[in-house]
Order: sequence, then C-alpha cells, then structure tokens
Amino acid sequence: MITFPVSSVFTRPFCENSRRYSSSMISGFGINRRILDGTLSAVHEMNTMNEALLQAVELALTGKWDAAHQLVQQYEDDATAAWTHAVLHKIEGDLANGRYWYRRADRLDRVADEPRAELAAIQAELRSRCGG
Repeated sequence: MITFPVSSVFTRPFCENSRRYSSSMISGFGINRRILDGTLSAVHEMNTMNEALLQAVELALTGKWDAAHQLVQQYEDDATAAWTHAVLHKIEGDLANGRYWYRRADRLDRVADEPRAELAAIQAELRSRCGG
C-alpha cells in the first residue's frame, strides 16, 4: 500500500487560489474518509476565520470600526483575532479594553504601536497562515 503524508497536504489552509483536494484525488491512498473529513472541516473553519479576520482588518483600515469589531468578536479564542480586537479598541480610544485584548493576544509589547502599522502586521500574519 502507498502511504500518503496527510498532515503535509491536508493541514495547509485552503486560502484563495489554493488547490483543493477532492475525494477522487485521494482514492487509492488508504486514507480513512472519516478522519479526512474531520481534517478538511477543521481546515475549512480556519480558512473561514482567516478570511473574516482579513476582512476585519480591511474594514478597520477604511474606518469601518463597528463592522470590523463585529467580525473579530466571533473569533475571541484566536490570538490574532484578540490582537485585532485590541487594535480596534485602541482606535476607538478605549485603552483599558484594548489592554485587556492585548493581554489575551499575548501582545502587550504592541500597546504603544501605531494602529495602521499593527493592522499591516496582522494582515501579514494572516496571509502567512495561507502560505501567501
């Protein structure tokens, strides 16, 4: 039987312009369909979150604070979402709440940074998750 490195292929996020793997592409490799479905589902959820967070950053950069805030609130357990949330509260002028989110993101070292520079850094981090 041919072995196939599932972790190297199916854990990479399906980001824009990424190749999607269908069941016909994996047939014959002895991969358990239930495990594969669970892996693909988790990857899809990560991709959905990354896309939403990238959208939140774009909204913040165009001054649409409320819309950006609504998006990041959906992903409070993710460190990058918490960092984005912190920047949004900094932009709003709510520094106490911002510090709370910086702590949750483990980014207290960024409290004094300029918000646009932070948003650019967040974009870069999110895009690196997608391999692009």
